[in-house]
Amino acid sequence: DARNENWDVSHTLAPFRFRVPGASFNLEKFQTGLEFHFIQNGRLSWTTEADYSVRRYRNLLDLPEPSHSVFSDGSTLQYLARADYLLLQIPEYRFDLNASIQGAVGKNFIDNFGAYGSGRGELRAGWFPQARGDDYHVQWRLRSGAISDKVPFDQLYILGFERDNDLWLRGHIGTADGKKGSAAIGPDFFLSNFDLDKNLYSNGLLTIKAGPFLDTGKISADDSYFGSQKWLWDTGLQMKVGVLGLVQVILVYGKDL
Repeated sequence: DARNENWDVSHTLAPFRFRVPGASFNLEKFQTGLEFHFIQNGRLSWTTEADYSVRRYRNLLDLPEPSHSVFSDGSTLQYLARADYLLLQIPEYRFDLNASIQGAVGKNFIDNFGAYGSGRGELRAGWFPQARGDDYHVQWRLRSGAISDKVPFDQLYILGFERDNDLWLRGHIGTADGKKGSAAIGPDFFLSNFDLDKNLYSNGLLTIKAGPFLDTGKISADDSYFGSQKWLWDTGLQMKVGVLGLVQVILVYGKDL
């Protein structure tokens, strides 16, 4: 993965500590790695991964002096392990509950940084309320994660609707005016996503589903320069358009409550 990104964090610097309009920077990053995925049986699978990344921050504009250490150039070596398990399946009620847990340890080869650890867990429930067919589908996903030590900015979690982020708060857009950084950022997070899908059309080639969603989450600041002081709530509608069961496009209209 290679990227060259412009960021504007004037709205996501911890508001109770800083109010700095125009706080921005450029990030160049290269990351490569190797991942193995194993399926043990119908209930358990696990993943192991090692990766190496190099980053460079440029054009630091109007960022508070104490936060400059977070934007340090250097490299990182990381190892990650993840397990996914089917906790519960009740076929007569068409309900299943899945869980996953992952942990990572790494070493930042950067001044004022060192070894760190992170953990992340997830519960994912799915339910078809009707006895037959898939006309309605209810899904609820709970996720939480934390980073134990100081890490560079690009390793923090982001809660927002963004192309390379899976922690969706669908009423908080991750980019503004072509620059990333408008969504909540921090080292610890909790996120809940609730979806109800209704089949609108299907002909074997094309499938269209739509329904409401409700997202809520919080990301902590603690000693970081980023975070949210309060719970964030989003709601809206989304449409899923699938082609041949291979490609799916998701269209979202979200409202920040």
